[in-house]
Amino acid sequence: MRPGGLIPAVGRLGAGLTGTAATVAALTAVARLVSLAREIAVAARFGAAPEVDAFVVAFAVPSFLSAALVVSMGPAVVPALVRAGHGDGEAAVRALLARLTGAATALLLAAAALAALAAPVYLPLFAFPPGQQALVVTLALILALVVPLQGMAALWTAALHTRGRFALPALTPALTPLAAVAALLAFGDEFGIVALAAGMVAGGCLELAVLAGALARRRLLAAPAWGGRPAAGAAAAGASHFVAALVLGLIPLADQLMAAAAGTGGAATFAYGSRLTSLISGIGMLALGQALLPLFAQAAAAGDGAALRRTLREALALILLLAVPGAVLVALASDPIMTVMYQRGSFDAAAAAAAAEMQRWFVLQVPFYLAWVALTRLLVGLHRQYVVLALSGLAAMLNFGLNLALRPLAGVAGIAAATTLTFVVSAAVCGLAAWWALPRARPETEGGAWKS
Repeated sequence: MRPGGLIPAVGRLGAGLTGTAATVAALTAVARLVSLAREIAVAARFGAAPEVDAFVVAFAVPSFLSAALVVSMGPAVVPALVRAGHGDGEAAVRALLARLTGAATALLLAAAALAALAAPVYLPLFAFPPGQQALVVTLALILALVVPLQGMAALWTAALHTRGRFALPALTPALTPLAAVAALLAFGDEFGIVALAAGMVAGGCLELAVLAGALARRRLLAAPAWGGRPAAGAAAAGASHFVAALVLGLIPLADQLMAAAAGTGGAATFAYGSRLTSLISGIGMLALGQALLPLFAQAAAAGDGAALRRTLREALALILLLAVPGAVLVALASDPIMTVMYQRGSFDAAAAAAAAEMQRWFVLQVPFYLAWVALTRLLVGLHRQYVVLALSGLAAMLNFGLNLALRPLAGVAGIAAATTLTFVVSAAVCGLAAWWALPRARPETEGGAWKS
């Protein structure tokens, strides 16, 4: 892909790369706040009841797969679609997108089927009471449909990004929590928390309908094609990014499952206590990831070691300036935050206190997690993806070990502390890896650059 290939599309937002990242982050924050409103509605309706435990456990695997697909889809397909457009025009982009849609449809449906078939096998390991066991399996079967819906939405979102359309795809994810809340309000009395799961599937269908309309308006939508073979580069990139995302995604998955094993209400307490931290870190990760990776990649391609170091220093200074005081403030104010957010209806003071204790430890990970994001983007820019994959695996193993050590001592709060310690250590190790990967200026170079 030519370095300037996406500049005109990005420039339409009026502020270049930085403006695009800020715009996407702001609109994503709106979608995440809607998702938070869904959690508040669930808390008011069910509190920390066993039904919420069942939902959290049933959604753990579909959520894990969906998150990995969303993270990996864009980097995998955007370069291939842009190259197709530069080479043979819009018809080539439409044809490639049709082949990618066909391949993704087959793979995503297979993943959903696998998740559904595995549910009755692994869910009994959590020893829910007989009545709850049937509920958790039912929820898992319904929520397995979220995997293909979210995966296809990620593919079509990436296609719209190649046309400089960022605002609509950033807002579209708000449809799923909105539909979930509507379904809970309309059918919750009759179907309980199953209505929430069905609403999420309906919301995923609405997302696809909106994205399909946007693609159709730009004459990119075509029927899925299964006869052709998607670009080899897109397939290889997709596999690499998906594996890395899966490995790092083991951390929240292990946290959720460990919380569920802590006893009744454990999974619900973890879900409520981690929601605000996930909101903050997710928005920060998006803004840093979109802004930093192109800068690092361009500096590495130009051989400008000074620019690499300067950009990294600026990113870490920004984290120190904003994320550290923000995380400390949220930790100190966890009790009133939980009271305001959740303490109503079935969510009583005891449930709010447990969630606040969990959040107090969990939110302290934010600056270290964002430092990890900045450092891994530097490594990717320097073509050290294999280092990122290895470090992600080490982080997942460390988190699992710390969970085993700290959960017996402090329950769900111990799981939160384990995750924070994981990112403290991981950010430090990643910093050392980045320091070794950064090129050293040589006497025969000028301007801080290096010779290859």
